[in-house]
Amino acid sequence: MKKLIITAAVLCAAQGALAQGHHEMVFSEASELMPWCQKEASGQLGSKGVATHGWSARHYSKDNLLIVEGQIRTDKGDVPVTCRVARGGKERYAVAEVGKK
Repeated sequence: MKKLIITAAVLCAAQGALAQGHHEMVFSEASELMPWCQKEASGQLGSKGVATHGWSARHYSKDNLLIVEGQIRTDKGDVPVTCRVARGGKERYAVAEVGKK
């Protein structure tokens, strides 16, 4: 019984440490989605070895959906970017479409 209590305490402490390690963003306004969208687009292109230089976009909401539409500049031209998430949605549910129209 003593081992069970100690194991439960260790597991609870580990879960608390993981929860504190990453703060997940919750989006309530489309303007909050803009920086996430730019970072996500840069990250996706960067993982393919494509450097980014600039960003322009607009944000709006449609019903319960928060939307960012824009383009990110690369050496090869502008790449279209669309991001969306439900109002009140967490970062893990946000979608970034890079290079698709």
